[in-house]
Amino acid sequence: MNFQSPRFLPVPLVLLLLILGGFARPKPNTSSIVHAADSTLITVHEGWNMISLPLIVPYPNALSIFPHASSKLYSYEGTYRRHDTLDYGRGYWLKFPATETLSVTGIKANLLITKLAPGWNMIGAPSFPVQVTDIMVSPATSITSPYYSYSSDSGYRPSGVLQPGSSYWVKTQGGGMMSDANWEFLGLGNEQVTSMAAHPYDPNIVYCGTGSDFSEGHNGGIFKTTDGGVSWDTLVVGGSYSSVVIDPIHPETLYAAPGTLIMSLDGGKTWRYRADSIFLTWETRVVSIAIDPKNPNILYAGTGGPFGGTIYRSSNSGLLWSDVSQGDGYLQAGIAAIAIDPINSSTVYVGSAAAGSISKTTNSGHSWTFLAGFTPTGTTIEPIIIDPKNSDKVIIGAGRYGFSVTTDGGANWAWYNDGIPTNSPAQHMIMDPISLDYYGIVSHHMYRRGPNENEWIRIGIVGVDSTFGYCSIALRSDLRYLYFGGQGVYRLSLTSP
Repeated sequence: MNFQSPRFLPVPLVLLLLILGGFARPKPNTSSIVHAADSTLITVHEGWNMISLPLIVPYPNALSIFPHASSKLYSYEGTYRRHDTLDYGRGYWLKFPATETLSVTGIKANLLITKLAPGWNMIGAPSFPVQVTDIMVSPATSITSPYYSYSSDSGYRPSGVLQPGSSYWVKTQGGGMMSDANWEFLGLGNEQVTSMAAHPYDPNIVYCGTGSDFSEGHNGGIFKTTDGGVSWDTLVVGGSYSSVVIDPIHPETLYAAPGTLIMSLDGGKTWRYRADSIFLTWETRVVSIAIDPKNPNILYAGTGGPFGGTIYRSSNSGLLWSDVSQGDGYLQAGIAAIAIDPINSSTVYVGSAAAGSISKTTNSGHSWTFLAGFTPTGTTIEPIIIDPKNSDKVIIGAGRYGFSVTTDGGANWAWYNDGIPTNSPAQHMIMDPISLDYYGIVSHHMYRRGPNENEWIRIGIVGVDSTFGYCSIALRSDLRYLYFGGQGVYRLSLTSP
């Protein structure tokens, strides 16, 4: 067995050493997110080829996929290892007696996240071509080589594009993570999306609130899709919408905040005013809304502006509101974020719009506790995410300071920014209630962090204008798609159909 390797790439071991070293098969250092059925053509050449699995296939046996191969599969993980099956995202050597083109049928994956070891790595390509300049790497400086492909005619050559079915050598300093993501554009390209909400039961329904640009004479509005983003209906024209929320029990009921507060009982066809007894001016506006998940008659609304704001509570679906700030100065600095504990809805966290502080009530707003364990940052606190399986774990966004986490109900806090560039403002975040993965928008880019992972990894969106000031994020109710709202709407497939 003779892999032709230049001196700067890992020197392959002879077959005897492979046999003596054993064939222990570690778990693949990748996680994949599946999209749709497809087929891919792979051309292999006589001799050794660097190949990878271009699609997710149910039975990835090497002899089934490559019936004319004349060798076993070999991956590289600090040493060469022999395999009988292929893992998506891993690179392999495989030998063929002649040049041929094969068709591989399976399911396309729109997201590939790969763990990189220190030194040389043999990586597989994703299901879609990707420019090497578009590959997202954490830490950003960990890659220290080009991405090398191999052919029997020309040997190793740097590649500018990773092609499905091929594999590549790449070197890191200290290891890291890399991701390749294929986002779909869904329209509303002329809109600046500022808020999003996904229907809790119908995965095809998503609402978007957008912002107005008075300097260009553009009005914001509320838009709705009933076919997963293929088309969009205009529900409201005018206003800038900081929040759109849906009643989790009666999803035809929704609320939106275009400065004031409006309500629809018929899925957005008609709207009514719901801000009686909320103090509003041109400077003081409704900026945040939350619905009690166990009793949707109970609402909370936060106001804010240059002269502060406060926190309101309604027990009759917004007909009447009461200021429940109890004269607390931190609460009267304006409320940018509200999170209700999904397990015990009498517990509510709120984040200041200006002071950068966190407060908590355990009795539905009758009294509040300033959480002194989190030092006020002087930035807007948004968002606040409560773990649906562990109410003591809460993550917040603290503006340019990024994310912070508590695991004891707010008594103590720690920064939660590994993998995120320093001084990158946290803007939005949601959590998958099943996988417990976090998806966060930081400096207008999307990041993901799994429950057992030590850092965030960027997953997009490459090539999207990041100069807009606002953006939003939503997770479809069947957890199949992640939506990103910025200058238009994009989505990323998260699970198999």
